[in-house]
Amino acid sequence: MKLLSRANLYYIFFSVITYVIISGSFYLVVERMIYSEVEERLKVERKDFEQFIVTHGMWDESCYFVENKISLKSVADSLTAFAAFKDTLMFNRYSQQLVPFRELSFYSKIGTNLYKVSIRKSLIESNKLLKFITITMLLSLSVGLLLLFLFLRRTSKKLWQPFYETLSKAKLFEVNDGKALDLQKVDIFEFNELNTELEKMTDKISRDYRNLKEFTENASHEIQTPLALINSRVESLIQEKDFKK
Repeated sequence: MKLLSRANLYYIFFSVITYVIISGSFYLVVERMIYSEVEERLKVERKDFEQFIVTHGMWDESCYFVENKISLKSVADSLTAFAAFKDTLMFNRYSQQLVPFRELSFYSKIGTNLYKVSIRKSLIESNKLLKFITITMLLSLSVGLLLLFLFLRRTSKKLWQPFYETLSKAKLFEVNDGKALDLQKVDIFEFNELNTELEKMTDKISRDYRNLKEFTENASHEIQTPLALINSRVESLIQEKDFKK
């Protein structure tokens, strides 16, 4: 695998992990913020409900809290006070579907009777807002990661171009040419160091090759003279009559 391909693979792997972590964290944070806002509204509605009871001494579903889905359930006096939030589903007669609500339950005394009061607010709009924000963030993050990937890929190719030029010239190097590599100076320190060392190495190889070639040629020339004399002497011995004896 090529270096750039491996680097791109690492980038994609890291980006996917980062993408998942950021997306999940963002979704949870925004969801928590929306829930906090809804719960604050429910707390305000609770105060309004309690104030209404104090003022009128009774509760009428037809007045004031029409949109807030308030329900009362009679409970025993022995129960201790509590307040709790939870998610619930309620059937919508218009859409014929179950609709998500956030519910605040608490005990409230109306006259001499104790009731469990449940105030609910629809989460439809909040969920729509959460989905819209999340999708927008995911699209923006995806585009950002894609643009960053393309930028890094293009930048990496440009940065590594001197290396590939050096590699191409190194592949064409032939020791029998007797010439060292002639590499250009570049703006990157590491590549300049590499080019300098390659020039020194190929220059030494070329000089050693030339010296070895000259030595071999001289040795061959020097050996030819005694070999010629030996060959001449051998031929003379062969031509003598008593050679076979």
